[in-house]
Amino acid sequence: MAMTPATKASLSTRDLLSERQIIYILHIVSPDGSIDHYTGLTTARGLKDRLKSHRCGRGAKRTGEAKAKGAKITRITIVQPGSRLRERVLTPDHLARQLCLECRNAAGDRALKRYTREEP
Repeated sequence: MAMTPATKASLSTRDLLSERQIIYILHIVSPDGSIDHYTGLTTARGLKDRLKSHRCGRGAKRTGEAKAKGAKITRITIVQPGSRLRERVLTPDHLARQLCLECRNAAGDRALKRYTREEP
């Protein structure tokens, strides 16, 4: 549907927000403990169905292959707002890892252990 000014005026704020593009990052853990990330783009309205597809192994080739190997999606990080260009910039794993909440929490835990010592 083309978004003309008249169309936008007739839609509620909720309708407009639901059509926003959202970038999401999936934190995927393989049975051997290795970590991978998948970066995707969808609308707010379609996010729930898209994530369900990923968990069933039908969302994308990469997540389907991971599911077939027994990997699990353990965390979903939402990056808003999004665009196709921004999604492609974040797609390399090292960039997704920097934004992934699971990886950031793990990095914080490692840093805390490194700088915290027990007193004798």
